Amino acid sequence: MGNVSWVHGGGPLARLAEGYGVELARLGFTRNSVVTHVVLMGQLSRWMSEVEIDVGELTEGRVEGSWMLGAPVGSGGCRRRGRWPRCFGYLRSQGVVPPPEADRSTPLEELLARYRRYLVDDRGLARSTVLNYEGRARRFLSERSLIGGGETGVERLCGADVAGFLLRECSRLAVGSAKNRVTDLRSLLRFLHLEGLIAGDLAAAVPPVAGWRDTALPGPLAAAEVAELLSSCDRSQPTELRDFAILMLLARLGLRSCEVAGLELDDIEWRAGELRVRGKGRGEDRLPLLSEVGEALAAYLRDGRPHAKTRKVFLTSLAPLRGLHPCSVGDVVRRACQRTGRVAVGAHRLRHALATELLRQGAALPHISQVLRHPDLATTYWYLSAYAKVDLVALGSVAQPWPGGERCAGSSTRPTTTCGRGRALGHNLEMAHRLLPDLVADLDAVGAATVTIDAALAWAQRPEADPATSVWARRMTVARGFARHMAGVDPRTEIPPVGLVTFRQRWRPPFIDSAADITALLSAARRTIPTPMRTATVQTLVGLLAATGMRVGEAIRFERDDLDTAEGLIIVRQSKFGKSRLVPLQASTLDALCAYAEQRDRRLLPPKSPTFFISTAGTRLLDADFCKTFRRLVQATGVGAGAPHRPRIHDLRHSVAVHTLVGWYRAGEDVGALLPRLATYLGHRDPCSTYWYLSAAPELLALAAGRLEAAPQAQP
Repeated sequence: MGNVSWVHGGGPLARLAEGYGVELARLGFTRNSVVTHVVLMGQLSRWMSEVEIDVGELTEGRVEGSWMLGAPVGSGGCRRRGRWPRCFGYLRSQGVVPPPEADRSTPLEELLARYRRYLVDDRGLARSTVLNYEGRARRFLSERSLIGGGETGVERLCGADVAGFLLRECSRLAVGSAKNRVTDLRSLLRFLHLEGLIAGDLAAAVPPVAGWRDTALPGPLAAAEVAELLSSCDRSQPTELRDFAILMLLARLGLRSCEVAGLELDDIEWRAGELRVRGKGRGEDRLPLLSEVGEALAAYLRDGRPHAKTRKVFLTSLAPLRGLHPCSVGDVVRRACQRTGRVAVGAHRLRHALATELLRQGAALPHISQVLRHPDLATTYWYLSAYAKVDLVALGSVAQPWPGGERCAGSSTRPTTTCGRGRALGHNLEMAHRLLPDLVADLDAVGAATVTIDAALAWAQRPEADPATSVWARRMTVARGFARHMAGVDPRTEIPPVGLVTFRQRWRPPFIDSAADITALLSAARRTIPTPMRTATVQTLVGLLAATGMRVGEAIRFERDDLDTAEGLIIVRQSKFGKSRLVPLQASTLDALCAYAEQRDRRLLPPKSPTFFISTAGTRLLDADFCKTFRRLVQATGVGAGAPHRPRIHDLRHSVAVHTLVGWYRAGEDVGALLPRLATYLGHRDPCSTYWYLSAAPELLALAAGRLEAAPQAQP
């Protein structure tokens, strides 16, 4: 430390400078960093001499409150504040500075300590989860204590306080973060109820946050782009060796960020060729150590990893050397994206990319689920559907040709407070807006001051509604939501439990339209509809539904700009569950749509609606009006005359699914591997919905049974 001039100038800390520098060097700090920290100690020593503070009187509070406010070292003083803990830690290790003042015990801190023990001992949550829950609880209760909630923030706590805090939080958060706030609050309120600090269980009064995941069209990360991220690492540098090994684990084994950061040296079993991974839910899995992954790890451990006491595999590049944090794993991926000029993505996108590539190579859904170590297939399907939605080549194989291969006629030659709060949390409250006045009137009629379980049940089960329908269940849903709101106003409110009134949807076998049936419907439209523009609209719309399996609402709502003629696809935006997707078209279907668009624009100028399909007045079509026209066409043609149920417009969607599967079976394709592709094309949330579509097709069941019989039988 001879090159640090202040050491020779004396001061109360001068005798400790040499040892401090040695300790920093031992921790792995570079020479420049050691000098910087020792100089900072010198500035502190000079300040102590100027204000005549003895070493035994030195505390962090006096330094940050007096010396830093004076800023004797200029504007850089505040930036150096983060270095004080290390400096004071060394001084305390030498016994020259008193230990830190114990935190003043307050009723709020004592309550939070009990909450922490409850989360750890009773619920067994992970440390990171406990820290998140405790932080949210501290913020909520501290805010309450400032506005009349007492020392702990629990006094006079009601549902209105909870809902108000949640609304303020949601106004600045994304949907996923808002849902986490709901979970955090419910956990705290259940604890307070168990402790007897609040009379009722206010957790039931916390309103849910609406929101669907995977609603947008994602940017794909193809195998070539993943390879580009890997090749961007300069493996001549120790840090880049580490980053390359991390990227290999993410891209080839599909590890999560926390799993990569949690790897220890003992988890790599070189002789067995296995990698022990501690995953979600405190689970432990053994994965095969692929040769390229093992080579990347060996190169980092041999040439890039510095010596350190910790057993973590991946260490920070800056002192003090410690295990990498999961967030730093994401930073590795983002730096690789910057080097390749790509938009930055998170580490989890490489896990998605692995699943998508496995599906593209023909792997079945259960096999992909095993690679990703998912507990159920629904999670795996969500991984795949997010990116399969933009795989135009795969989706294009599902598209059906235009019915009969012919274009349509006429286009043959030319190409409330409660509601307000719910809406603020993302809910669609159209049904509640319609039924709430009736519920309130019924409560007033029976003299109920608030919602009770008996009053809600009596209103929901009024005899004018058929018990076999869903009316009773929908009424109870509205009553339960209103009760959650009222619980914040009146503690006497009783919230009806979920499942009190149930409804089991009756299954209606669909009618599977044949190609001849569709042709007959198109011909009937030409004969029975007198207006040429109306004829062309109905024919083209029926043909589009029969060729793509789109929902009728999607076809009626899609706008002119949503037809991409260059790519040959339709962009479905914000459909069921708020999801968007791409629907590739066959050439015959695209030609028919272009011909209709030319006729529409020639006959109706200027347009009164941006929708692709319009009425004769130039406005958007009405769903009910089109469905009525379809029923008339069915009656005129006699399609489905001998069927148990009359064909519906939605049965065209079933028909597309069944015809696609029948074609795959007859072609000898691996239907299990291709089923997620069909589910994505139809816009289903999970394959279960697609299986339900296919359950009533005798021909399909016969083909599946035939393939099962033809499969080689296992020998006992």
